[in-house]
Amino acid sequence: MTEHRSLIRRWLAYEREVNAARFWTETQTGEEAEVEISFPYPDVVRLRMAPDRLGPPRNRLLVADGLPAFGFTFAADAQGLTLSTPFLHVRVARDPWQVRVTDGQGRLLFVQRTDDVTIAGQPEITTFGWETDPQGGRRLHEAFALTPDEKLYGFGERFVPINQRGLRFVAWTTDTHSTSSQRSYKPVPFFLSNRGWALLIHSTARIHFDLGYRSTISAGFGVEDEELDYFLIGGARPPDLLRRYWDLTGTPPVPPKWSFGFWSSRCSYRSRAEVEEIAAEYRRRGIPCDVIHLDPYWMGPPGRWCTLTWDEEAFPNPAEMIARLRQQGFRLSLWENPYIPYGTPLYEEGAAAGYFVRDEGGEPYLIPGWAEGMPPLAVVDFTNPEAAAWWQEKHRPLLAQGVAVFKTDFGESAPAGGRYHDGTPGEQVHNLYPLLYNRTVFQVVDEASQGRGMVWARAATAGSQRYPVHWGGDSRATFDHMAASLRGGLNLILSGFAYWSHDIGGFIHESDPALYVRWAQLGLFSSHARAHGTTPREPWAFDEEVEAIFRRYVRLRYRLLPYIYSCAARTAETGRPLMRPLLLDYPDDPTTHTLDLEYLFGDAFLVAPVFAPEADVPVYLPRGNWIDYWTKAVHAGPGWITRHAPLDLLPLFVREGAIIPMGPEMDYVDQKPLDPLTLDLYPAGEGHFLLLDEEAPPVEIAYQMNHDALELTVEGYTGQVEVLIHGLPEPWEVRVNGAPLAAWDYRDGQATLTFPTEKRGELTVRF
Repeated sequence: MTEHRSLIRRWLAYEREVNAARFWTETQTGEEAEVEISFPYPDVVRLRMAPDRLGPPRNRLLVADGLPAFGFTFAADAQGLTLSTPFLHVRVARDPWQVRVTDGQGRLLFVQRTDDVTIAGQPEITTFGWETDPQGGRRLHEAFALTPDEKLYGFGERFVPINQRGLRFVAWTTDTHSTSSQRSYKPVPFFLSNRGWALLIHSTARIHFDLGYRSTISAGFGVEDEELDYFLIGGARPPDLLRRYWDLTGTPPVPPKWSFGFWSSRCSYRSRAEVEEIAAEYRRRGIPCDVIHLDPYWMGPPGRWCTLTWDEEAFPNPAEMIARLRQQGFRLSLWENPYIPYGTPLYEEGAAAGYFVRDEGGEPYLIPGWAEGMPPLAVVDFTNPEAAAWWQEKHRPLLAQGVAVFKTDFGESAPAGGRYHDGTPGEQVHNLYPLLYNRTVFQVVDEASQGRGMVWARAATAGSQRYPVHWGGDSRATFDHMAASLRGGLNLILSGFAYWSHDIGGFIHESDPALYVRWAQLGLFSSHARAHGTTPREPWAFDEEVEAIFRRYVRLRYRLLPYIYSCAARTAETGRPLMRPLLLDYPDDPTTHTLDLEYLFGDAFLVAPVFAPEADVPVYLPRGNWIDYWTKAVHAGPGWITRHAPLDLLPLFVREGAIIPMGPEMDYVDQKPLDPLTLDLYPAGEGHFLLLDEEAPPVEIAYQMNHDALELTVEGYTGQVEVLIHGLPEPWEVRVNGAPLAAWDYRDGQATLTFPTEKRGELTVRF
């Protein structure tokens, strides 16, 4: 039997409310539906629709129980209504029904598709309305027109090209077991168009997307929910769209500064002796590292995963171990998941208190163990506030011992057929569960760290950016998976996430030495850097060449930490995550709209990872001049160049005009004070950089340059400043705070000057 379609054809009546317009509509089959249109912000329109009558607005993914309401003007004529703010105009045609959204200048952003039919009159895509299957299941639909050049981005961490037009998929949280398919640990019902709008589907249910797959001129989605509810954000550049999305679902907080150091991990370190040996090797070999992570075996064999208790035979006196590691500059991360082994004391405690998802008989819903030797598992019910508090309480003793962070693994298996404490159907909890799980752990870490919380999470949905950091899951140790992982990360960043990492070397199987080097170069220029896999991923586990290359890049990352942290800390303000696709900064350049194997790293760097041991790498440089970081050769954009990349070279380019603050070499974050402060300058016209730190006050760095002089000011810093100025003629005079500087160095187009500052320093270079 075919599905029954009820498609909205016209509105019968409307009512102007204080903060919304409400429509009573009729389908082509004579059924009724209610539609509500409102404006929570002047550049955001919210549309809700349900068969029969709408219920009260829900708040499953949003950060506020009550959204603001922006006033709008209201104009009616014989053909329909127009609702307007200074930024958006929403035209609602009466018969046939159609919603059309234009920006403040009248430019078309979004229009519901109503006319995509074959020459025989058969619809190519399901339009605004709903379908009902023979079992009574309902799927609510929206469809919109695609312009010939339109591209669509986001949808979560999907291991596909960033332009997802032409694809069809279902947004359903899944343990993907790879990073090379359309399955996703992190489906996010949010996407952007290159035409200047974005859309958040406010639902945690299963969503079916067709992005021009069935019909190349139409896209749409169907939601298995009680109502259709979405927010359309319009008329802005991509960073502004992300910031408005964060207004709805939450701004990503800045993780603690130490988290931007290097993380060492393996699946799995098995004993205290092994951990202490690994830590000693990092320090002995001069390879910076801040975090050592322990995967499940810190709890013992698989039958104890996840009981949140130490195996003290393998890890005797863990508090002492953690304290000794901390003295050496290491923090400890511990693995967990939200599934409790049947028959363990923790299971008995949770079952007796009713803290687990239940089956139809009221017993704990058991899912299969995922590792050999593991019993069936109960699932913690985070819709129950008491269960969440219980789970947090189990973390507090570990945090008191000095554990810094938890890897909140899994979360994709919340049973859709389970019964949940708050009454939400399991089909609507499944996608939401990772957010509830990670929020629970993030909050207890945040409490223990006095406001510097984080997790290391795998699964996510819209709003999960409030609980960073997320990593890319279980990749294979191949160049193909390395490239797919990068695409997944860039898609996640376009879905509103600011911090993303991946397993350097790939997770499963041994890593080829060349692959490890290339993945490390990518990883050390990602927001967070962790080596992890089922075989050793420490750089000395390969050969001397690998270790030497790794050491070079990890030391560079640590010198760049002032730059990295400052760029990350301004994400909420700028809408530009530290690591991001080029289209966020250059949306007017059509070539950037499909670039997903290179990316920007802060405001200064363009990174082009290499997916082979040695290669001639095609690199696209957007408008402006770009300087090869290694050779200082200048390349004019926009345009393509080819960069030869032997194994030890990551193609890295600096935007002309950039200021890159750098610190001294360190073994771990904040091992040494930021003295001297090195400023790597690639001057052109004028430049500014705001140097931010967790503890110190901000430092303002700015310069202006004309045809014969450069003037630099450093405000708010006390200590030695070393300035490296690239591309200048040889100076004939240098002054600091008006007084001549006696000595400086100039060679190969680089001037190096060092001078002291006391809260403020002024440098003038004449050439």
